[in-house]
Amino acid sequence: MTRWKTVNQKIVLVFDFDGVLVDSYNSIRDFYTKIIRRYVNISSWEGELLHQYEILADKIGLLREDWWFELIPGITNELYDELITRYWEHRINTTTSMPGAHEVLKELGKKNILVSISFRDDIYGLKKFRIEHHGFAKYFQDIIVVGEDFGTRADAFNYIRNKYGDKQFVYIDDKIINLWKLSKHCPWIKLIHFSQGEEEINIEGVVRINSLFELLYLFS
Repeated sequence: MTRWKTVNQKIVLVFDFDGVLVDSYNSIRDFYTKIIRRYVNISSWEGELLHQYEILADKIGLLREDWWFELIPGITNELYDELITRYWEHRINTTTSMPGAHEVLKELGKKNILVSISFRDDIYGLKKFRIEHHGFAKYFQDIIVVGEDFGTRADAFNYIRNKYGDKQFVYIDDKIINLWKLSKHCPWIKLIHFSQGEEEINIEGVVRINSLFELLYLFS
């Protein structure tokens, strides 16, 4: 793995949130197999299938509002509001920081510019609330939510490119499809895939890491 840092060069390091800085996915299965069944008459195996659908939907950027109305029986707007509240309460309460997340950001922020760019949650303003709630807002000079502040990740990156000028830009995301799509629109960004050990398609030019601590080596 080659170091990217050059002497006295500030780099703009851009981080996704869920799956990179925090693990907010670990208890979603419990929501679909236990909590949702208090409100909706579904079997345990249907709950398992809903969980599997969520995994697939998340990979391509679908929110719950995009598919719950089709797959959850008897759902109304009122029930959706209740379920989405319970969903996020459960997910926030069970979120944990990724190993080394705070230490790595604190160290990288000493000599670089740190920015958060991530996709919006189902509830307006919730993503920024969660970034603050879990103690990460203090590390970032900009917190940008795609779907609220800008329409696409490419729009968000073009904004920070105009703001910070002639610097090297690096984006870290856990979803390879996000990196692939961004490479089509912003080829000037260096891309890092934070892999959780699953089998993934390798994309030319994308660096894979398995630990946030590897960033300290790359940019030391």
